Amino acid sequence: MKKKMVLLMAVIALAVVFGGCTKKNKDNVGFTMKIGDEKIVTSTQKLKPTPWGVVEFPEIGMHPDGRIFVSWHMAEDIMEDYGTDRGWAVSKDGGETWEPFDIEEEPAVKAIMGEKLPNGEYIHYYMSTNAEIDEATYNQLSAMTIGNIGEIIGENNKILVKDVPDGIIPKYPRYLVTKNQGKELEIIESKMDFPDMLTSVFSGRYGYMVVPPHTGAIRPTVAPDGTLWQAGYQRNYDAKTGTISNLFACYFFKSEDNGKSFEFVSKIDSDMLDPNIYRLEGFCEPALTFMPDGSMVVLMRTGSFSESYIARSTDGGKTWSKPVVFDYCGVEPQIHTFKNGVTVASYGRPGLYIRATGDKSGLKWEDPVEIIPPATGKDYAELEINQNDTSCFNTDMLPLNDHECLVVYSHVIDKDGERGGVKTIKVRKITIELDK
Repeated sequence: MKKKMVLLMAVIALAVVFGGCTKKNKDNVGFTMKIGDEKIVTSTQKLKPTPWGVVEFPEIGMHPDGRIFVSWHMAEDIMEDYGTDRGWAVSKDGGETWEPFDIEEEPAVKAIMGEKLPNGEYIHYYMSTNAEIDEATYNQLSAMTIGNIGEIIGENNKILVKDVPDGIIPKYPRYLVTKNQGKELEIIESKMDFPDMLTSVFSGRYGYMVVPPHTGAIRPTVAPDGTLWQAGYQRNYDAKTGTISNLFACYFFKSEDNGKSFEFVSKIDSDMLDPNIYRLEGFCEPALTFMPDGSMVVLMRTGSFSESYIARSTDGGKTWSKPVVFDYCGVEPQIHTFKNGVTVASYGRPGLYIRATGDKSGLKWEDPVEIIPPATGKDYAELEINQNDTSCFNTDMLPLNDHECLVVYSHVIDKDGERGGVKTIKVRKITIELDK
């Protein structure tokens, strides 16, 4: 009898830790996750490799009239091409079929790719193109360099945004905001309390340039209380010592006026990470959500082929728990908490994964569901930079209602048996069904 009781207690413990699906625990929501078939949004139709960045880095959004839009990067993934024109497609049947879309016909759609504000309008991060400067200005700004970040183009001349002379770049990040129920578009400059914001001065293929201030082009998030949160990242700068790290840190800002201004709340440093992790970058590309128990959870990337991490705040983002490993990979993770209490995350490289939890605190998660397997396994010693040629596996997520979302991602269809193939943007529907 005693052995049976011990076994029963062990089974209950496992259900709580791994399921999030037991009805006996009030802190868990029982559910089943269903993943729909892939739908192709666009394709390069070329049986050869294209430059890294082309037909990658997708975004997804829904118009108030129900149309769904997807956009993707159309240039190389280099600093000189940030803010350039993107490719666009639209679906009028919930993501089942897609057709090309001319963004010039409805420019306001650019903001709809972002977050819906409490006032019914939309806000999205605006990635400005770089500011061209002459050689004399380049030399002047380069003399202000406060840190050298290796050999990455555009990263070796870091300066403070506040030190850039007026008239060259904006001093604050910019946002796209809609007016008139999503029909009109305006660009606003949001006053952000970020005196340590860095930017880059570099000499590239197009000449001398300065990068406008930005926080990593992360979509802002509306909290349950209606405030707007902006998570971002940059190289960690210590204003007290004037030193800059080669590792990223994540920063968190809050707005109480729909993005017109942001106050600094907190940051997560990368100084606790193991510096020997393969291709370590530090904490970056944060994805923020608000959990049913009132806490905040953030997922973060640490590199192209290294672990993703998760951290939690129980005091409104003022402080964060020590980040712990979420999974073996995770570039540009996305996360959304449904009103039914279930939270879903998407991430990848190498491979593509969907993961969910019914735990109201976000501390315990189901095992990941593998959508696309990694080409070379999960052993970091086997991974190579050429893994990037298969796909960036960056994802974006669009909630459709209280229990469904669309996940968009880039993928390469290997049709010639060799590295390369046809680059595609795809979507899948994720459906959450609560246990009865």
